[in-house]
Amino acid sequence: MKLRVLVAALAAMLGCVSVNTANATALPAQFRAGQQVMNNAGGDHSQAAIMDFCKREGIPLRPVGTQFIGKTDFCVFAYTAYLTDKAITKTGYSTKDTLSRLSQGWQQFEVYRQQGLGELLQPLFMLALVPEGQQFLVKKGMLRQSDIAGFDSMMAYERKLTEQRNKKPSASCVQSKTAEYSAVAGPLAKQMAEQWCKKYGQ
Repeated sequence: MKLRVLVAALAAMLGCVSVNTANATALPAQFRAGQQVMNNAGGDHSQAAIMDFCKREGIPLRPVGTQFIGKTDFCVFAYTAYLTDKAITKTGYSTKDTLSRLSQGWQQFEVYRQQGLGELLQPLFMLALVPEGQQFLVKKGMLRQSDIAGFDSMMAYERKLTEQRNKKPSASCVQSKTAEYSAVAGPLAKQMAEQWCKKYGQ
């Protein structure tokens, strides 16, 4: 990943004035709202600024979890999330409420993505899925402690699906179900049997 790609995209347009409200709510899943946030994006997005931010915040330059595999990936996402929060707030919306909505499930992020806001919210969303990112977001006032459980549930579900996909079904189960499916599935019987045994069998 190039170090400045996400931050440069966020800071493409600078300085439009928006009114902050005391009763800010979650960012609407609307393309226009995303554009308003982008228009309010600012900040120094040079490599030096990113590295200085991460040093100041004590963010390690190393891979984090399975999502941030590059040495500087987590650092870049953290800095980008920081700028995104400032832009969302300047536009009059609440990052905390936005992440609270996203904590309700993967489908919430998909709703934003379908409206063209996926790239904008990806840094915040990805950080919220790992303990190190959650700690950073809570520390910077972007995430409520009470919403962490929702993101943890999403990751637990993903791990369960991964384990299910990688699970090797027992030979006895496959043999039994293959015989059962062979009359109707023909050459696909074994494949169907393996899928069934992965999901339901022993």
